[in-house]
Amino acid sequence: MTSVAMDGKRKKSLKSRLLDQKYLDCLNGRFEDITDKKTLKYIEGSRKSTLSVIRYLYARALYLKDEKEADKNLQVFASLQKDYPFQGEYQSEKEFMERAEAKLQKAKSRKRSTKRTDDTIDM
Repeated sequence: MTSVAMDGKRKKSLKSRLLDQKYLDCLNGRFEDITDKKTLKYIEGSRKSTLSVIRYLYARALYLKDEKEADKNLQVFASLQKDYPFQGEYQSEKEFMERAEAKLQKAKSRKRSTKRTDDTIDM
């Protein structure tokens, strides 16, 4: 029975690592959505309680410019602060979310300024 429990823990760990990689991909502009059904099921089941899932969904929404979804994930995240048992983990995840927002906003403004420069050159 121990090996079955370990397998479950390993699978959860692998899914968390996948989400961490997808989060980094969002920040680096190499986003590719998750299509694996088991991982999607894990995300759906964890979207209101697992900080790393909420962080990934937040970064994904920012990347896809879905402000409504980003706000929804931010509210879920904030609602966990009071009762979350590991406040250090909560603060770390909060910093990751802030980095995601800052980096994706910077990338968005960089694209706008590049477009403006291109427009002025064309005129």
